[in-house]
Amino acid sequence: MNLWNLPGGMVERGKSPWEGVVREVREEVGLDVEVIRLIGVYSKKKKNDVIFSFVCKKVGGVETLTDEADEIAYFAVENLPANLSPKHVERIGDAIQEKREVVMKIQSDQSGRELLAKI
Repeated sequence: MNLWNLPGGMVERGKSPWEGVVREVREEVGLDVEVIRLIGVYSKKKKNDVIFSFVCKKVGGVETLTDEADEIAYFAVENLPANLSPKHVERIGDAIQEKREVVMKIQSDQSGRELLAKI
């Protein structure tokens, strides 16, 4: 089963999370972005992962399919695909909240595939 995901990945040693998101978006979909604000910090305790989620603005580049993205699409918030990772749905929901406070949440350690299998 294919899942839609937001661009993202690991931060390289010696880089900040906001530098990491700029690199990951460029590598995954070919776009150059500028970080506007931090949406939230999410913890997956069992995997010892900390995820930073940012709002970014496109400043250049061209959408490009890569080995990490075999399709690129934009969706209205009210029309998100059913096979979007539930963790990413939660992060999108946090991004569109009226309040601009940074969110701090513990997310399930289950993968998107495991969560979708329960639906």
